[in-house]
Amino acid sequence: MTPISAPETVDHVQYRSVSGLAVLALLLGVLSATALAHPGAWVMPLPAIVCSLWALRRIQRQPDELLGRKAALIGLTLALGFGTWAPSRYYCDRWLLNRQAREFIEEWFQYVLQGELEVAHQATLDYYLRQPEGTLLDEFYQDNPEDLTELQTFFSRGIAQDLVDLGADGRVRFEKSLEMLFVGGSCQISQRFLLYRTDQDEPVARAQIRVARDTQQDVVYWTVLGLVDADLID
Repeated sequence: MTPISAPETVDHVQYRSVSGLAVLALLLGVLSATALAHPGAWVMPLPAIVCSLWALRRIQRQPDELLGRKAALIGLTLALGFGTWAPSRYYCDRWLLNRQAREFIEEWFQYVLQGELEVAHQATLDYYLRQPEGTLLDEFYQDNPEDLTELQTFFSRGIAQDLVDLGADGRVRFEKSLEMLFVGGSCQISQRFLLYRTDQDEPVARAQIRVARDTQQDVVYWTVLGLVDADLID
């Protein structure tokens, strides 16, 4: 008896190649992280987004020929994430710095208006020139004529003199932030304030003040760099 042979079966395995566009989209998605370094690099996520969408479209049209959908999706996610994170962090950081500068300046103005010129003058000095916390500044300036002369010179001219003259009858109101510069590890900020007498609604002067934020020995400190009459600048 002739044996009955089993029907012959042939497995057809279709080869699918990895989409080069998907790989490129993933690579560009990773490179989108450079958008965090500088606003000039905010355009980096755009090629990744375009390439990812293009790759996904091709893979959808040719599902039996192309692989790489997951890579394209990861690239798209990275590009969208970094593309959103970079400008958000940039503007949030600058908003916080401007807010901190404003709070420091307003506090400094109050020291001047309250007649605590020694404390205010210390904020105009570099960190290493300031007296340690707890120093009796009245005695220090009386015992150091050169420092006292610097203090008197600073508060005897321009807007600084106007603040001293206003004294307890004065108040200040924030007007606007003007400029922010990063010089080395220092952040320099310029802001404008209006000076009022407490019994008047119209400002008596406009002050433009420039401050710097630095770090020394893991301590963040602010310094008054300059104080001028804003009307003279305009």
